[in-house]
Formats: sequence, C-alpha cells, structure tokens
Amino acid sequence: MRKAGHPYKKQLFVCCNTKKDGTGCAMRGGEELRERLKAKVQANPELIGKARVNKCGCMDFCHDGIAVQIQPADKLILDARPDDAEAIWEEFLES
Repeated sequence: MRKAGHPYKKQLFVCCNTKKDGTGCAMRGGEELRERLKAKVQANPELIGKARVNKCGCMDFCHDGIAVQIQPADKLILDARPDDAEAIWEEFLES
C-alpha cells in the first residue's frame, strides 16, 4: 500500500447503478447526467486535472431519483435528472 495526495480538488460522483430488478439511477438517466457533467469539465480547460466527474455505484437513495455527491463539500443532491446538469454544475462550482 502507498499513500498519495489526490490530484483532484473537486469531484462529482453520479450514481449509475442498475439493480438486479432493472431499477436504479442508470434507468433514470444517470449515465446521461454524468456525460453532460463531464462535458462541462472538458469545456473548462482550467478545471482539467483539477475537477473530475465519476461514475459510482448505489448510494442507497434509489427511491429519490439519481443521486449526485459533491466532494469535498460533502453535498448530496437527490432526485436529479439529466436536465439538471446546469444547476448541478453551478452548485459544484460554488462548493
């Protein structure tokens, strides 16, 4: 094991999980939301290598729509949809 500093100052974690019964955030557009947010990072060259949008597994909020976590601000956004990408991005920048 080796400990290292983390290169990313800010990260978004978007749930893209699909449950065995076919439900989950992926079915609600989690992948599409993640792609839209990744495009926001790519459109801002000053954030490349400093901000990251990650796919993650279940956060246990499936009943509340797509879950998105902003770190290190420790903010949780629930019931997100792909069309919320701009509002989530603004929240991310303000965090």
